[in-house]
Amino acid sequence: MSVKNPADGVLLIVDDTPTNLKMLCDFLTNSGFEVLVAVDGESAIEQTVYAQPNLILLDVLMPGIDGFETCSRLKANPSTQAIPVIFMTALGETVDKVRGFQVGAVDYVTKPLQPEEVLARITNHLTIQNLQNQLQEQNLRLQQEVKERQQAEDLVRQQAQREQLLGEMQGRIRQSLDLEEILSTTVSEVRQFLQTDRVLIYRFFDDWSGVVAVESVSTDELSILNTTISDPCFGEAYVERYQQGRIMVIEDIYTAGMTPCHVDFLASIQVRANLVVPILQKERLWGLLVAHHCYEPRQWQQWEVDFLEALSTQIAIAIQQGQLHQRLYSIVENAIEGIFQTTPSGRFISGNPALARIFGYSSPEELIRSIQDIGRQIYVDSNRRDEFIAAIQTDNAVFDFESQIYRKDGSVIWVSENTRAVRDSKGALLYYEGAVSDITVRKVAQESLRFQQEQAEQLLLNILPESIAQQLKRYPSTIADNFEAVSVLFADIVGFTEFSARTSPTELVIVLNLIFSKFDQLAERHGLEKIKTIGDAYMVVAGLPTPRPDHAIAIAEMALDMQSEMVRVGEQTGEAFKLRIGINSGPVIAGVIGIKKFFYDLWGDTVNVASRMESQGVDGAIQVTAATYELLRDKYLFEERGVISVKGKGDMTTYLLTGRSFDDSLLSCNK
Repeated sequence: MSVKNPADGVLLIVDDTPTNLKMLCDFLTNSGFEVLVAVDGESAIEQTVYAQPNLILLDVLMPGIDGFETCSRLKANPSTQAIPVIFMTALGETVDKVRGFQVGAVDYVTKPLQPEEVLARITNHLTIQNLQNQLQEQNLRLQQEVKERQQAEDLVRQQAQREQLLGEMQGRIRQSLDLEEILSTTVSEVRQFLQTDRVLIYRFFDDWSGVVAVESVSTDELSILNTTISDPCFGEAYVERYQQGRIMVIEDIYTAGMTPCHVDFLASIQVRANLVVPILQKERLWGLLVAHHCYEPRQWQQWEVDFLEALSTQIAIAIQQGQLHQRLYSIVENAIEGIFQTTPSGRFISGNPALARIFGYSSPEELIRSIQDIGRQIYVDSNRRDEFIAAIQTDNAVFDFESQIYRKDGSVIWVSENTRAVRDSKGALLYYEGAVSDITVRKVAQESLRFQQEQAEQLLLNILPESIAQQLKRYPSTIADNFEAVSVLFADIVGFTEFSARTSPTELVIVLNLIFSKFDQLAERHGLEKIKTIGDAYMVVAGLPTPRPDHAIAIAEMALDMQSEMVRVGEQTGEAFKLRIGINSGPVIAGVIGIKKFFYDLWGDTVNVASRMESQGVDGAIQVTAATYELLRDKYLFEERGVISVKGKGDMTTYLLTGRSFDDSLLSCNK
């Protein structure tokens, strides 16, 4: 036992003289020590083993075994040999003192005892003991630190070797597409690194039998490369365990608690210890990475397990990459799209069969031989290659780059390119690579669709006002608006029913089309909105969908011009056609109705009254309501027709518009 403060120790005093015991016990207790006493050698040994005091004051001459024998026994016991012993003796012979040092004492005091001397010697030796203990502890710590540092250096070295091996494998995976070469090199390096007898990669078949696909084995051991193994002991339990990513670590097949048939199988292929790590592709068990020690047990280290586990991940990546390369090769060879690589100067480096077919060549080799300048020989537009290069310099790639190109036979097709620039580690351009598709059918279909869309849009404009048509295309929902001030005109051809009865259908349609075409031209000239025709009736409005303050003037001009046009139509056809026109002004609701055959229409009392003005009007005249008359009275000539009874409205005063009151060039609407 060691103490930090020498005055805090436990002392054992061994003396058969009561006077000495009492004097020393009192003095040392007062000095701060815990004091134990013994009166003979036997009891002193027992107390020392049990109490482990820091120092022993031992009398030489005692009954029974003397102090020399007692000290010898204490020094012979490993649990007590380090406790310092100071002899108390009245013997003055040098030989006795020498004997005391020989049996292991560190000092002596002579009787009669001087308490201060005893205290000084005790304190001195406890201090020495403490220093020795500290030195020993420091030595132990240093030894432990050296050991730990050596272990750490070993671990770092092993870790560096593992990382180097993993890094080299990662490099091979990136640089090589030869899976067999990658795996063969890997198992060889792993076997040398682990210093084991055999390392192999075992690949499963669908029925969980398998084959040793890759192997590295020392020259003295049995090779099992390409051996098909169907282990009767390898059942669903093992498969499920490996599928879960569990690792099997067996230090000795004869003590691992394995089934007898499994032990016999492993022994038959010279396996005494093995380490098995599953190779997983996502959740699918592809195979096993296995290390074998053939003739003696081996205690596999945790770092070895971790290393093989990390290596199995890299092997899975290599296998996946190899399989992907095979699939990609098959895809490229059988792709519908043309896949290519070209030099920056404009020559093909490589191409697949689809590229040759698109360009009209029998094989990629013929295409590569024939095309010396892509920009000049391929593109219809000689500037297109320069545009392609400019685009790819901006973004390092181009997508959906559409062009017209010449095929081998001189025919022209449309193609779309998706291409990227491939550069080295310093950013220097190496080549272009990408894919090209024949989009001729799509381009023809797009052109046809564009033409159909233009026709549909024109048809829509013939049905609806342009602003309403645009609104309907943007927001295909219900369209309805209030207009506070518009003028509505209804016109009907007088006697047209009688004319149609004595006229052929063809001639009837020709005449009606002539009349309504003239009206349509007038509506466009005056900025009016034609609403509809029903039979021989024509409806037009001024002031919507774009409001205008001169709506009444515009509709009046339309009515007068319609009468003039009817005179000219009569001269052309030989028929004395007349119009009955009704006009009213006021608020309306306008909107689009219908789903398939939709049209733009008006609703409201203003519309109904305008219709009554026509149906109850005068043949060859223009009848207007008082509302319209008030808007036009200063600019046009009117005759008061008087009060008439209007269906649904009762008596109303109406007016007949007969002409303009001054030069029509002064009117706001142009003819």
